[in-house]
Amino acid sequence: MLGCILACVALSVALNVFTAPVYRSSARVEISREATRSPLTGAATDAPTPQTDNQALFTTAEMVTSRALLAQVVTSLERQGVRVGPQERERRSAKSQGQEPGDMTDKIDWLLANVIVEPIRDTRLIRISAEHNDAGIAAKITNSIAENLVNYQQGQRSELDTSLGTNLRARADELQKRINSLDEQTRGSMGLFSLEEKIRQLSETVGTLSDSHTKARLQRLSISSQLAQIRSVLRRAQIDPNEIPISNESLDALRRDLIASNTALAKARETYGPSHPKLISLKAENDAIQRNIRQEVSAAVANLSNDQSIAAGREESMQTAITQAEGELRSLNNQAAKYRVIEAELKADRDLYSLLMARVHEVEITSQIKSPLVRIVESAVAEREPVRPHKILNLAIGLLLGLLSGAGLVLLLESYRKTIRTPDEVDRHLQLPVLGLIPKESVQ
Repeated sequence: MLGCILACVALSVALNVFTAPVYRSSARVEISREATRSPLTGAATDAPTPQTDNQALFTTAEMVTSRALLAQVVTSLERQGVRVGPQERERRSAKSQGQEPGDMTDKIDWLLANVIVEPIRDTRLIRISAEHNDAGIAAKITNSIAENLVNYQQGQRSELDTSLGTNLRARADELQKRINSLDEQTRGSMGLFSLEEKIRQLSETVGTLSDSHTKARLQRLSISSQLAQIRSVLRRAQIDPNEIPISNESLDALRRDLIASNTALAKARETYGPSHPKLISLKAENDAIQRNIRQEVSAAVANLSNDQSIAAGREESMQTAITQAEGELRSLNNQAAKYRVIEAELKADRDLYSLLMARVHEVEITSQIKSPLVRIVESAVAEREPVRPHKILNLAIGLLLGLLSGAGLVLLLESYRKTIRTPDEVDRHLQLPVLGLIPKESVQ
């Protein structure tokens, strides 16, 4: 058992002596919260939650081990004269296996194997640690990773702002071309106010023409009614003056003469016989008045027919004017509607262009005054004590393994011994009776 303990302790001592010491150097960086308001306008730009904060923290922690960032770290360290990659013993082992280490992929893989990234609980800090056999090189690797992380994140933000500004300006340029095109469409036409004023005047003109057309139609219908009534009267053998729907000085005089002649003829018929010269004379005079009335009515019919033609012509001209005015009014209404659509689009595009340009200027200005989201709060320094090998722990483990292995070996050897030690074993194995026992110590 003592031999096992001494062997294991000696192995632990040899491990502590011959194992190359490994030093760990750590730096801490702070991940600031993204601004939730614009530094220029004060407008809210985001509404962060604890979940988004954690996502940002762990995303940044994952960025530390991104191959693009580690490639920059390798380049930066090599500029400082720091060899990155497997140590001499590891390189000799790789060469013996036919491998030629030293390219960028191997260097990045070596960094991934020797870099530790840990978000610190309940804080916005990340601890970046690197291990190396040289304490100074471990500190340089850690500081290089932290510095390149800050520059990488700042470069990503700057690139994002530049891309956003470029896209916004391209969209604004397209919008400006559309605004110029809409301006060209409205430049040659009258303004919307002038169109609406012209539409109002034309609407009043159409109303006036409609009233005149209605009056001309009523006048034509009235003349047509009078002509129909007069023609009905003219078709009779005897004209009744009271049924004639027209009146003028000559016709009124003939109407009075006809009444007087009818009165005198009625009295003469009561006095004279049918063949009396007086009666014949009065009757001839009455017939002459009837003929004069018929001639006067015929002349009035001709005048009314002429008036009817004039009224019909006026009605037709009014209808033509109304049709023409309504067509022009429809054209103006269509033009005004199109103009309103263009003006609405133009106003919306101008408002959007103003917002885009304001956003472009804001992005260009804020990209220059934004504070970095990642900053180094504690740089790495060369540690004096190595993290491996753990000498005391190795000795303790060696001692514990010696005790366990020694005890196990004792039990194993004991199980293989064939010595008879008790009377029961004599009876069981030899089938002989026990005659007596020799005491271990003599009895005084």
